[in-house]
Amino acid sequence: MRLPHEQLQSVNRIVVCTLDSLYSAVGIHELVKAFQGRVVCFVSSDRYKGPYGSFWRQFVLNWRRSGFSFVHYLSCHFVYFYTFLLLTDTLNVVFRRSKKVYSVRQLCKTFNIPRIHTAHPNSKAVVEQIRDFQPDLIITAYFDRIIRQELINMPTFGVINVHTSLLPDFKGPFPSLWPIIKKSFKIGVSVHYINSERLDEGPIILQRACPWIVGESVLGTDCRLFRAGIELLGEAILQIENGTARSLTPENKGRSQYFSFPTRADLKELKRHHIPLVTLRDFVRQFW
Repeated sequence: MRLPHEQLQSVNRIVVCTLDSLYSAVGIHELVKAFQGRVVCFVSSDRYKGPYGSFWRQFVLNWRRSGFSFVHYLSCHFVYFYTFLLLTDTLNVVFRRSKKVYSVRQLCKTFNIPRIHTAHPNSKAVVEQIRDFQPDLIITAYFDRIIRQELINMPTFGVINVHTSLLPDFKGPFPSLWPIIKKSFKIGVSVHYINSERLDEGPIILQRACPWIVGESVLGTDCRLFRAGIELLGEAILQIENGTARSLTPENKGRSQYFSFPTRADLKELKRHHIPLVTLRDFVRQFW
């Protein structure tokens, strides 16, 4: 992503909130490189503390509700990701290849960016830590916590979110999955303001439709859409700076719907369309 840095005069202090995973790791570094020196803090979610419960509690719950294939899909994003990252980092050195994927920890170390790792981003202590960075803009990108109003009101230019669906359709944590299940094959990415505590709502700044790729798994689509979302995010930040950011269309609350975790019955639709949740090819190609 190439951005004209000379246009950037006001959004000088950006705080990024994300959940460390393969999903976010394929694209967040492009944002940091494009706005190098302007990302002043990462807030990373501690997924296995707080309201969601421990790793094993979530494992059992997902197994019972969604089955082995979905647990395997989540494991690619949150478990296998770290092991394969270590392996490919070694191979990149040996073969002198550029690094394509960064964990949040690696990204912060490489670019010397402070990190707040927490299960409670809205706690008084964490809010004060974020306030100390005097953010001009807060970005949420694959973040699994609700941003409360105190944080929403903090930055000069507000809070914006990257969501990998064409909002207001398919709100929720798995927007690449549900269009298949619901037989609506329109996919894309949206960048929108967060101006309330309602999930995946707020004025839409930019949207981009993306094509389906035959043979691509849901995991492959996840990563492809997130990269596109990061590119769109860069454009949205420039519009915010230039004072040209506008809502594309008013939120259509009549047709918007939130979709959460799929059940085993929901996932049978994937088999009917012969679309896998994960393929080894799509997983490996993210790193290599």
